[in-house]
Amino acid sequence: MEARKSTMDFIVLGVGALFFGLSIVYVKACDRI
Repeated sequence: MEARKSTMDFIVLGVGALFFGLSIVYVKACDRI
């Protein structure tokens, strides 16, 4: 149970970091235009 919860937390963190990185790339692309 504990390991499964930590895995879910890790997945949520990964998805959050992915969206964060995508938003930064999107802003930089908009600045370039």
